[in-house]
This record gives sequence, C-alpha cells and structure tokens, in this order.
Amino acid sequence: MADHDRQAEATIPAGVACAGCGYELAGLPRGGVCPECGLDVPASWPVWDLRRCARPYVEHVQDELRMLNWATMAAWVVLASAAVGGLGAALEPHGGAVAATAMFLGLLAIAGLVPLPLFVLYAWQALRRHPNDARSPGAALRRRLRWGAGIGMAGLVMALLFIAAGFLTGQSLGPAYGATTAILAVGGLGWASIEAMAYAGAILGRAGMPGVGRGLLPGWGFALAVLAVVAAGSMFVDLGRPLALVACSAALLGPATALAVRLARARAVVDALLGRMTGPDPA
Repeated sequence: MADHDRQAEATIPAGVACAGCGYELAGLPRGGVCPECGLDVPASWPVWDLRRCARPYVEHVQDELRMLNWATMAAWVVLASAAVGGLGAALEPHGGAVAATAMFLGLLAIAGLVPLPLFVLYAWQALRRHPNDARSPGAALRRRLRWGAGIGMAGLVMALLFIAAGFLTGQSLGPAYGATTAILAVGGLGWASIEAMAYAGAILGRAGMPGVGRGLLPGWGFALAVLAVVAAGSMFVDLGRPLALVACSAALLGPATALAVRLARARAVVDALLGRMTGPDPA
C-alpha cells in the first residue's frame, strides 16, 4: 500500500492537461515531458518551489506580476494627479502658476482613467491564463484577486461613462450612480490590492525569500481612517469637492505605494530567477 501511495505521489492525477497542447497528463511522471508537444510537465503541474518549476510556468508568473505592477502604477499616477488637481481647484480663485499647473495635473488624472481599466483587464486575463489554474499553488488566492479586479474594472468603466456624460450633456448621471461607481471602483480595487499583496508575498515565499508579511494592511488602515474622517467631517463642515478629492486621493496613495513596492520586489526576484535558468527545466 505504501508503494502504491508513493507511486501516486510521483505521477500526475486525473484532470491535469498540458499547458501547451491540452493533452491529458494523468499517470505521467511529474518530472517528465508531454508526449504530444514535449513541454516539461512541471510547466503544467507546478510545484510549490518556483526554483524547481519549468521555465514556461515561471515566465507566466512573471507576466502576471508585470501586468499587476503596471495596473498599480497607473492607479498611483491617477491618484497622485487627482490629489494635485484637487489642490489646484481649491487654489483656482487665487490664480497663479501653481493653481494652473495643478489643474493641468487634474486633467491628467482624468486622462489616466482611460487606460487604467485596460491595464486591469490585461492583468485579469493574465491571471485567467494561468496553467492549470484550478490546481496550481495559490489558485484560491488568484480567484479572489480576479473577482476583486473584475469588480474594480466595472467601477472604472462606470466612472468613465460618468465623466463622458458630464462632458457631452453637461449633466451628471445622478448621485446614486456616482455612489455606486465609487463603491465598485474603490471596493473592488481595494479588495484586489489586498489579494495582490498577498499573491506577491506568496510568490516571494515560493522563490525562497523570507519575510512576506502583509505590508499593505497598515496603509489601508490609514486610508480608511482618513476616508471616514472626510465622510464624517463633510456632514458638519463644507469641505468642498476639491479638498475632499485631495484628502481621499492622498489617503489612497499609501496602499497604492505599498502594493507597487511589493509587486516590484516580487517581479525583480522572478526576473532574477529566470536569468539563472539556462534551459526549459532547471531541475
């Protein structure tokens, strides 16, 4: 019985297809190759340790991190531009070059909203293309990340429609639509950012790197505290939209920065790992 168990552990279980050609790999050795296309089995059945995975699988992880990193950086630019633009709007009555420059950066934030949903979409697609997504390490985490990114993407698209309606008709789509847009965009991307931080930490752990704590959570705690103060303060003091935009955007820059740093670190580690791989299968 023990020999049978050891043999089962050394072979691929049912339901695992080759990431290259779709050939059923059940019963084949986990360290072998696909009999149809010759792709290393570890590329389709990844082990936990990235250093023992085949190069095609590690390259896919690299692509996931790249797209998540680009989406995070695009969001950071939009938030920073929105914060400075809000400051410019608050200073506009006083005029001056500072106010004009800040207003220009505010327009940059609006323009940055256009490609941001595309970056999120590309990251979402990269996660969906993961080889044997349902069985590979981190499957549940990637699934939650996709859901968060999908909800946030819907909110971003609604925000673009909201802005377009204002420009074309001169009328907004109503406070209920605006509130729904904000909840979907901030809630979905906030959820996705926490899952992306955990995913980047898991990738670092799989590459043998110590210290993979959730550094994003303190940033989000600060951001939520500022957002709550702004919401409560608006009930008693007329902050005005420009100052509220400055406060909200500046608060969200904290978690966006923490996520960008963690994703950049994970991507650098995977890049270095690929640079040490000279063949299709480092094992």
